[in-house]
Amino acid sequence: MVRFRQIVFLFVSFVIGCSSSNSPDITIENVWSWPVEAMQQDDGSSHSTGVIYLTIVNEGGIADRLIAIQTEVAEVVEFHETRKQGDMMMMQRLEGAIEIPADGQVEFKPGGLHIMLIGLKRSLNPGERFGITLEFDKSGEVAVESEIRQP
Repeated sequence: MVRFRQIVFLFVSFVIGCSSSNSPDITIENVWSWPVEAMQQDDGSSHSTGVIYLTIVNEGGIADRLIAIQTEVAEVVEFHETRKQGDMMMMQRLEGAIEIPADGQVEFKPGGLHIMLIGLKRSLNPGERFGITLEFDKSGEVAVESEIRQP
């Protein structure tokens, strides 16, 4: 009977180990945004922009892809990257998804990848928070809050 339990335990441990290595394990860390005063136009629209920085960690054995982000504080949310072209820094919109490697991470930070908030619906004041939902290809939706702060 003891031998049977040992075999069952080893089998269950093996199955759990295999299943965790065959799926992504996504966590979101250090989510923050700069303070921004939203400026409303006469027609009610806003040309104000904001930004979200964060780190996506994948402790799983396979990659995942960040395909979209939603928030109620902006009309449009886009992936952007700051790149150096010659002597100038240029911000470029990224099309498509962001690959999150297996057993790796992707950092959205000043001077690199970032999430642009276009057409802010309200000001982003220091000390406040707002919700965002990240949508992944395999992991589905992950809801987090962004803290508005100076770095």
